[in-house]
Order: sequence, then C-alpha cells, then structure tokens
Amino acid sequence: MSTTLASVDPLFEVTPAQLSSTTAIGDEETHTATLVANRTMVLTGTSHGENADSETTASFAGTCPTGWFGSVTMQAGDTCEFTWTTHPTRMQSTSQSASFTAQELDEAGKPVGEAILSSFALELTSTVLEFESGYNFGEVPVGRTGAQELRLTNRAAVDALVSLSNIDAPFAVDERLLGEELRVPARSSIEVPLYFWPTAAGPASGYGDWSYRLDDDTGDKRSGYLRLSGTGNAEQPPIDVSATGVDFGEVHVGDTADRTITLTNSSSDDVAIDALNPVDLGLLGLSLGELPDYGFVPAGESITVTISWKPTKAGTLSRQALFAASRLLPARAATEPAPDIVEFAATLAGTAVGDGPTTDGGGGGTTDPATKPKPTQPKPAHPTPETQPVTENLPGTGGPGLAWGLGIALALAAAGGIALLRSPRRR
Repeated sequence: MSTTLASVDPLFEVTPAQLSSTTAIGDEETHTATLVANRTMVLTGTSHGENADSETTASFAGTCPTGWFGSVTMQAGDTCEFTWTTHPTRMQSTSQSASFTAQELDEAGKPVGEAILSSFALELTSTVLEFESGYNFGEVPVGRTGAQELRLTNRAAVDALVSLSNIDAPFAVDERLLGEELRVPARSSIEVPLYFWPTAAGPASGYGDWSYRLDDDTGDKRSGYLRLSGTGNAEQPPIDVSATGVDFGEVHVGDTADRTITLTNSSSDDVAIDALNPVDLGLLGLSLGELPDYGFVPAGESITVTISWKPTKAGTLSRQALFAASRLLPARAATEPAPDIVEFAATLAGTAVGDGPTTDGGGGGTTDPATKPKPTQPKPAHPTPETQPVTENLPGTGGPGLAWGLGIALALAAAGGIALLRSPRRR
C-alpha cells in the first residue's frame, strides 16, 4: 500500500501498511488491512468486493464505502476493514489494490484542507517449490568430496517437475538427475545431493541452472540458478593403517605353518597397500600370500593375508613383515603432488625346532660344510659280486695295473723269451 502523507496529526492510520501474501497453489489464505479514522472525515473509495478472479477475492467490512465510488462519513475511532482472500490456481506474481480518498470535515461537515489519496494494496505470489538458492560447502581437502543436500519442498496441491543443469565444476550433482525431470509429489519434499570436488587449494564458486513446472496443463514455468561456493584445502587427513602380528609357536624344521595377519585402514580415504620386504622374508622360509584386490582397502575396512613359515634351521624367529600404504585420490586430483605414503609392520615370532644347527636369532647365517660329520658305510663280512672290496689308489704305486704287467713278463720268460729280458743289459 502506498504511504499516507505525513502530518503532525495524521487524519487516519492503516495497519499493516501493505498486504503481502505468499500462498501455495491450491491453498487459501485471508489477509486483512484496517483503516482507523483519527478525526471526522469522509472516505470515498472503489470497492472490489463484488469482483473476484481465479486468484483473489476482496471485500470491505465495518464503516467502509460501498459501490465503486461510494462515500461514508467516519468519526474519530471508526474503522474500515479490507479483507483479501487469496486462492491461487497457477504460478504467478501479481499486485492488486483498492484506491480511496480521505477528506477531513469540520464541525459543520464542510471539507477542510487537501484530500488524501491512498489505497489498500496486495502483493500476491503463488508458491510451488521452496528451497535454498545458495550453498557453501566450507573447506574440503583437495581430492576429496564435500556434499550437501538440496531439499526441494513442494507446497502446491499438484506434483512439480524439476530440472537441474549446467552445474559449474568443481561442483556437481548426481548425473542421473541431469537427464530427466525430478518429480516432487504434492505437499512433499525430496533431497537432491550436491557435491564439491576441489582439485586445487583456494576458494571456488559456481552456478547451476534450475527450472520447474507444475504437472498440469497450464504450461507455467519458473527458472533461476543456484549459487555454489567452497574452499579447497591442501591439507589432507592422516593415513591411519595397522597390522596384526602372529606367533607361529613351535614349528619343526621342514614343516610348514600358516597364519593370517589383518591389515586395517582406519583412514577417511581409500588406500593401496604394498608389501616391502617379501624377498628378505623368503630367505627365512617365510612367504606372504597375495594381497586381496591388489592391496586396495576402502576407508574403514580391513583385508586378511596368509603368511607361511617353513623353517630350514632350528632357532628363534623375530622379524617384521613391512608394508606401505598410499592414499588413493580420484583422477580429478591427478595433477596434485604424489599422495602421502605411510609404512607399518606386522610382527612375526616363533621357534623352529629340530636336529639341525641353531640359527642366529632368525637372522640367517651359514654352517661350514667341513665341520659336518661324514656318513659311514658298513663293510660286508664276505665279498659278493654285488659288494666287491674297494682298493684305494695310493700315491706312488701302480696298484692292480702293476701286478697285471708283472704276470705278463713271467709268462714270456717261461716261453724262452730270456733274450728279451736280458736285452737291456747289453746296452
């Protein structure tokens, strides 16, 4: 409503100064403005009480003029009430008013001073969808995801169809929501996820387009945009990983004992885990099974790995299986520096028992072959074809070959071969 002319003693007062109605489509609300006369005056106005459209109905009550240009004399303290009933049936914003003039009267009923022109006014906005138009995600570590819920509330008595599009990076909405209209049932609410994926440190801002329409035949449509903001934080949350240890107990040399160790990721990010010293463990007869899913461990979850020990020497085992965990960041953060790497260990203990030499505390070591006793073989009582006596060749003798040569010489001598034997002496 337009304001009245200022005066030391105003002729009348209107409360409230202006009517404003935000009414859901399909609902009905009533709003009233009251004019109070401070002195005797004549009120002339245009009544809309007999007119009505699909959105509003107006009426006067009390000491009010009737007819289009009806007039009424009001005494100090008299009131005129103007009532506006809103019942919107479509999406729109409109302004409506009922104009009037007030003229002061003296004791004789004669007009005094200037007539004051004013009006009762109504600003009507029909309501369908209600939601916040701005979202700040605060600080989010680079490479991680910040999320908020866009809550859409349909106040209307008809279903609303909503579209979201053109979301500026690094902000996003579920891709499934970009290619189709979202249905928000009448008198109901739904929540739509919004995301902030910072790829660099510092503040970021963006926008997203929205539009909606009623699921009816009016064709009315409204549109606007979302304001999105957030700050990328270069500091990352810590990597928190751990491993259980095992005690193999007593294991006989040559036997194999299997145990399991559990690797737990208590971080807020997914990690990849690698074994660091499988070769060193293998030298002690220890073998580590394959890490499930190539060592991928989601945030807050664990994996179990088998570790086997087949000792080759007696002694005490006291070693650690070493691992490294690295944070897994999405591809959108691939341009950032390499993620942090954290090392952790699983303690391995046990005792190898057997007849072999003792190891040096599980640290390996060698035994001189020369100090190892040689096995002995029992001698048979009587030679047999399968077990002939072994004659060792001694240094400086001919052995069996020399005896065979002498036998040949004696035979030649007996056959008259003396000249052969003597021939060397003629030299």
